[in-house]
Order: sequence, then C-alpha cells, then structure tokens
Amino acid sequence: ASRGEDPAKRDYKVWMTILFWVVLILFTIVKTKIVHYSSLCYFPLTFLAALAIHRYIDGKLMVSAWVIAGVFVVGFFIVLAVAILPFLGIYNVKFVNLMPKLDSFTRHMLMANVRWSGFEAFVLAFLVVGMFVFFILVKKRKILTGIVILFLATAISTYLVLITYVTKIEQYSQGAAIEYLKSVRYKDAYIATLGYKTYAHLFYADKQPQINPASNKKDWLLKGNIDKDVYFICKISSRDNLLKEYPELKVIGQKNGFVFMVRRKRSRGIKKIGE
Repeated sequence: ASRGEDPAKRDYKVWMTILFWVVLILFTIVKTKIVHYSSLCYFPLTFLAALAIHRYIDGKLMVSAWVIAGVFVVGFFIVLAVAILPFLGIYNVKFVNLMPKLDSFTRHMLMANVRWSGFEAFVLAFLVVGMFVFFILVKKRKILTGIVILFLATAISTYLVLITYVTKIEQYSQGAAIEYLKSVRYKDAYIATLGYKTYAHLFYADKQPQINPASNKKDWLLKGNIDKDVYFICKISSRDNLLKEYPELKVIGQKNGFVFMVRRKRSRGIKKIGE
C-alpha cells in the first residue's frame, strides 16, 4: 500500500486481493469448472486493475517494460487463439484426425458443417493496431490516451468477435440440439434429455408446466404408462446403452454428436381390421 493512503481504501484493497486469490486458487484446485463460480474473480480483478491504472495516470507508478511486455504477450496469445479458430473450422477433418483419442461425442461435434471463410480473423486487426498505438503513446508519456486507445480497441475487437465467432461456435456446441428442440416445440408431447444436463430444452422447446406430475420423472418417461409421446435428446456416446436398456426408444435422427429419440404413447384402443 502507498504511504499516506486512506486506511479504509488500504483495507479494501487487501480484501479485494484476498478475494481474488482465494477464488482463483480454489477453482483451480476443484474439478468442477463452472464459469459462474469463478466469475467472482471479475470484481476484485476489475478493482485492482482500475486502481493500478489510476496510479499510472497520476504518476504514482511508472509503466515499466514488464507492463508493456505483459500487454503484448497476453495480446499475442489472445490474437493467436482467436485467429486460428476459423482455420481449425475449415480444416476440421484433418484436425480431428490428428486427435485419435477424442471421445465419440467430441469427434462428431467438431465435424459439424460450419461455414468459415478465414477472413473472420481480421476482426482482430483493431486489437493489434491498438496494442502498437498503446506502446507508442506510452513511450511518449501519454499514458491516459494510450490506455483509452487500448481499451477502445479491445472493446471493438470483443464486439466483432462476438458477432462473427459466437454464432458459429454455437453450431458446434449445441446447434443441432437447438434445431431439433425448435422442431418439436409445438408438438403435444413431453421433451427431455438423457445422460447430460442442460436447460436448452426448457427454453428452446418452450416447456410449459404439465398437468401430469409424473412427467417430471425420467423413470416414468422411459418406462411408465405415458399419456403422450416423449422426445429425447442424448449424446452419441450414450446411445447404444440407452437403446439396450430401454427398447421402446426409437432413433429418429442424429446430428453433430446428438441423437434424437422418441418413445411413443401406447395405444389404448382396439385397432380395427383394415386400419
């Protein structure tokens, strides 16, 4: 802490530092990697970064060569990681073949037919230019202007990445599942997933409260005397075991690692001859 700093601000900085390291270390150790939990780092990280920037602008801290090097190293890896994605998508077959140990679901998911042009990588030009302008302005002691330029370049690049990359990446992760859920949205049927957890079916299939409380139990949907057809989604890695365990399930489709099944309602009436 700086000499003469207000004790309350100094204590607040200590608590923010403790919060940051506790969350970072804890969720590095645990096996469950959930971004919603680790995002608790965002608040103390933002505070500590703002505090450092404030001190740079006030001249209380000097922008050292290590800081500039850190900006370029982090920026380089961000640019490299994002720029390489379109080419992994274009040559996805070769990429998947280089990784024989991939599980069946991941393999099928990465083989999705997603249109990439390769020009998506150019959206990062703003970030690259911003880093170099930042370097030049810092050398000229224009710290505030350099930081503003770097922040603007980062914001523009982030926005462009979101609109050019995220929709394509979604087609790999759950595009096929969402497409299927939308196709059965208006059917008078139950919709559920098997073998994995998701909330996608609640939103994209517009799931409404059901009159029959048994419809919330997977065991009843799979083996009970259902009063409606039931549409299921599972991953291809669990398909064979599910079909073996529940013979009434019928596969009606498969795409990008997802398998779509249905269990039909048993007919209760007597079928007439000739029908």
